[in-house]
Amino acid sequence: MEKFALGNILINFYQKFRRVIFIFIFSTYSLIISYPAASSIQHEQAQASVNARPSNEMQKFYDVITELENTIQLQSEVIEELKMTLDARKTSQKNEMSFEVWAGLLLASSALLLTIIGIGIALLSVFGYRKLVKKSKDVAEKISIKVARETSKATANEATAAELVRLLEAGNFDKVIREAIESISLRGVSRLDELE
Repeated sequence: MEKFALGNILINFYQKFRRVIFIFIFSTYSLIISYPAASSIQHEQAQASVNARPSNEMQKFYDVITELENTIQLQSEVIEELKMTLDARKTSQKNEMSFEVWAGLLLASSALLLTIIGIGIALLSVFGYRKLVKKSKDVAEKISIKVARETSKATANEATAAELVRLLEAGNFDKVIREAIESISLRGVSRLDELE
């Protein structure tokens, strides 16, 4: 990423200042070439080489610059194509739902569904618990009443029988028993007590 940023900076710098760079290189080159030599021979040789070189070397220099400009233009076109491809991919990825999005939606919906089910079960358990308590209270009352009745009947019969036996042994019912026996045995005949 940093390589591309540095390349872009260099490309932008070159495109903005290429004329200045060309003038700077050309003037530096001209100064070096045109510097007067100490002797006239050297000056003439230098002059001859200067006259011969500039057109040939300048043409080479222009060719190099043209080649570099073509390379920079080609790289700019490739960069623009890559940017368009990247933008197209970003756009297509925005329109499409990826696996991560689907997985997230499925997990969120299942969590929501489980929460709703849990709340429903909790509400049902509260109402069910109240109903269970009421039902168990009713059943406990019925069972206790049934057991109390059975127990009271059994206990009452046993207690009554025991009390009657005790009262009979004490002789409290002798008179009543004798009268009952007399009335049955005498049927319609008057009793001795009445005769007396």
